[in-house]
Amino acid sequence: MALKSKKQKEVPPNVLGRLIRTFAAVVVLSAFVLGVSFVIKGASEFDIYRFEPLLSRVGVDPSELSKVAGIFDNREGGSGEGSDNETEENFESPDISAASTVRPAGGEGKDPSDNTSNSRPGEVEGEEDNKAYLTVSLMSDSHESNDMLAKALEMTAQKKIAQVFYLGDYTDLGIEEALISAKKVMDNSGIKYYSLPGDHDLWKTVGPENFIKVFGKNYQSVTLSGFKFVMLDNSANYTVIDLAQMDWFTKELEDADFVLVPQPLYHSTNNRVMGVVNGEEVKEVRKQALEILALIRESEVKAVIAGDHHSSSTNTDPEKGNLKHIVVGAITKTRAGDGVVNLQTPRFSLLKIYNDDSFELEEVVL
Repeated sequence: MALKSKKQKEVPPNVLGRLIRTFAAVVVLSAFVLGVSFVIKGASEFDIYRFEPLLSRVGVDPSELSKVAGIFDNREGGSGEGSDNETEENFESPDISAASTVRPAGGEGKDPSDNTSNSRPGEVEGEEDNKAYLTVSLMSDSHESNDMLAKALEMTAQKKIAQVFYLGDYTDLGIEEALISAKKVMDNSGIKYYSLPGDHDLWKTVGPENFIKVFGKNYQSVTLSGFKFVMLDNSANYTVIDLAQMDWFTKELEDADFVLVPQPLYHSTNNRVMGVVNGEEVKEVRKQALEILALIRESEVKAVIAGDHHSSSTNTDPEKGNLKHIVVGAITKTRAGDGVVNLQTPRFSLLKIYNDDSFELEEVVL
């Protein structure tokens, strides 16, 4: 006699349908959320909990679905298992208080609230590469044309530039009264200035005595916003620089950026340089000029800047390709009766130094 098999239990249709619908909902919503997450990948504002009402209707826990989508719960009170804190920090707003101040062109090239006056711009983060870190005015050869000197200083002030380097020949003959008159013009401008004598400023004393009496010193070193300017007095046409100044110069050169002199040390076409007067070589002076050039070439100096030619120019050093020899134009007008000849219209120059330590010259015609 055959035995009857036990009747298998049947799954209620309504339960099976709910399971299928739930599974299908999870699959569809997972695909939807994954698609959205790829579109806005990396966006910190994406929040899976915006879909919480919809997910709740189908019985899906949003925190569980977030693991499927690779989006973690970072709401307050939850760290989110496996959360990547480093990635999230990339989306945080920058701390503005910690950002470096961008230096404006002109002045000290420095925000008064910044105490790092001697720091190099390349060491400061957050600078704008297309902004001049420091701008200074370069002037030379006014030859008692104090009205033109005053005009150049006024134009400098209008450009909000707070420093002037003057490279010689305030006067025609170096008479004390003429030097005093020029100094009054400089003082009245309200701009900080640093001066070198020119050969004409030595004429009456055959030395810098009158110049030192009026202006206080005939050579010095100046550091502005981390850039060092060494001002060497080579104004005497027939006399070598004394040992004391040469020793000082050698030491100051070690961390210098720019060397400023009244007479050029090198020029590709003009033979009026230190140690050569009216085409005639003064042997001892020229020998010293070559020694100075050798010292500069061994240093990190970017440019040698001079006056005296009454014509602006820029030349590359023949032995060191990244060293420039710059001559600024004259401020004076041509005065034929007094023997003063200006080979260009009166002008001065602006030296602009950028955040990457590069620099350029801009000529300002009066």
